[in-house]
Amino acid sequence: DAVTHFDADASQTVRTLVEAFGFSLEKAATAVDSIGDKSDLDAAVQWLIDRGEEDHGGAVEFKHCPHLDDPSLPLIDASLLRPGTHAPAAGAQPVCSHGCESPEQWVCLQCGEVNCGRYLNAHSLAHHGATGHATAAS
Repeated sequence: DAVTHFDADASQTVRTLVEAFGFSLEKAATAVDSIGDKSDLDAAVQWLIDRGEEDHGGAVEFKHCPHLDDPSLPLIDASLLRPGTHAPAAGAQPVCSHGCESPEQWVCLQCGEVNCGRYLNAHSLAHHGATGHATAAS
């Protein structure tokens, strides 16, 4: 096993990076070797992404978004953010503004438009490119 030189916490982080996030064993081990707290999965994922690795999906918990601190950034009213409101019917897949059905939809926090993520047709990313809107929630 290539991760036997790690302690239990570091080994678990490497395994999670490989099994849950889809990174190669070699790159996961390098990332864990490079971060301070070997049990910090978020830091390891960010280290990999910062070095050009592809984000393979999975939920990411953001603790702070500096864009939201900008008082000049107009945001939609929080009351408009209700889970499932962009699904056509109860139990149906949510639909993006371009008609794509996927459980992964993103709502723009600046205008409220709902679009599919980069793993389907990347309409949310295209919306950012077209409008410059930099905040979205899934």
